[in-house]
Amino acid sequence: MKPAILLVVAMITEWCSLDSVLCQSSAKPFSKKYIMSFHTCDKSTATCGEPINHVTRLAESDDGAQWTSVPTFTPIKGGGAVPPASVPDLVQRGNKAYLYVPSAVYIYDGSTGRWSANTSYTITDESGASIRFVDPSPMLDAQGRIVLFFLNSSSSPVGTDPAGCSTYPCTKRFDSAIEVEGSDGKKFVMQSGSRVQMTLDGTMLRTGSDPDIYFDGTRYILYVSAGQSTFAFSSTTLHGSYAPLIGANGLLTSAGGVPCGHYDTETKRYWTYVQSNESGTNVIKRATHSDFSRQLTASDFTTVLSATALGLPSQTNVESPGITANAWLTASSVAADAGKSEPLTVSPNPVSDIVNVRFPLATSERVRITLYNIFCQEVAQIFDAQLPAGEHSTSFIPPTSLFPQGSYFLRLQTPTFSHTKPIQVIR
Repeated sequence: MKPAILLVVAMITEWCSLDSVLCQSSAKPFSKKYIMSFHTCDKSTATCGEPINHVTRLAESDDGAQWTSVPTFTPIKGGGAVPPASVPDLVQRGNKAYLYVPSAVYIYDGSTGRWSANTSYTITDESGASIRFVDPSPMLDAQGRIVLFFLNSSSSPVGTDPAGCSTYPCTKRFDSAIEVEGSDGKKFVMQSGSRVQMTLDGTMLRTGSDPDIYFDGTRYILYVSAGQSTFAFSSTTLHGSYAPLIGANGLLTSAGGVPCGHYDTETKRYWTYVQSNESGTNVIKRATHSDFSRQLTASDFTTVLSATALGLPSQTNVESPGITANAWLTASSVAADAGKSEPLTVSPNPVSDIVNVRFPLATSERVRITLYNIFCQEVAQIFDAQLPAGEHSTSFIPPTSLFPQGSYFLRLQTPTFSHTKPIQVIR
């Protein structure tokens, strides 16, 4: 192995070994595979149309359907010096977690086991001019930078609902911004061009808000809320122009809004979450679907999070879901494979175009091969099939748009063993 590759392997192994220690310590606040951020409001005691009355909470789950409150997280409510804690969303990086609400970010530091106080963050354009925005949805890009998707409210009069229009028709812009290096999730620069522009006609469409961004292994999926309806768009590049995934009526009509999504690589199904009214109170529901070939209906959804399940008063609205996979659990399991004597061969390494993977099986097993970035976050599923005993090989080409130059992990998993190889992509 070349000296440069040895250095990369050593750096990756050292980082993941450190993170696995943190993952196993009591300082980590999340213990299950998925984390959901959301807000609640007891409508029997508060005006829930006012974001200052919203309470941000976190829940966790191993299957995406059964959720329990994160026991170590103290719910956040605005008031006084604390800005409204509404429409939250969370992203993890290294040993930190970043919980964004429109006016503040709360940062969890695994080295101290503590959440920060509310901290302001900004989005500017390339000239440095401030951008007004709401409804941030974070994710990490291939370089490990935090990216925010958001509703650009710069054109909305101050004090008005940025989701609607003062006069119809009007156009809503959903944009994206990249974290400024060294800002630790507190400064962002908006990228040129809008990701989606939605025209509100005042009849069929009266609002546009609450974008949610996620990746399904081959493309980026962007959800946008339109009241109790949800629209879905996609792009092969993170900061590209997003095209509708389904017809003019969107992914679902009058069945739920303020959506979030996740693609489950094991079942190859999309998980779509929305807030929806149930007997006069809002709850969070989920539908699972294999593609975007048809509209979802109310019968596709089941309730997964409600006031009763959380032990809250029955008149409490549970709203604005945001889901992320717990990268700390992934980091721990990937790190556990480091240094094994592996029957997994990857060539060439470094790679610039096609990657050849070879491996033996002692018995017939289901084999999954997955690619992770250096933050131990899954970026693509390469192979998933039942194979007989014997020697096997497969090949793939990492597309430039999804896999820029950098370091990655290739992980092979079966029901009886797993092996991981660091690889370097050069362009």
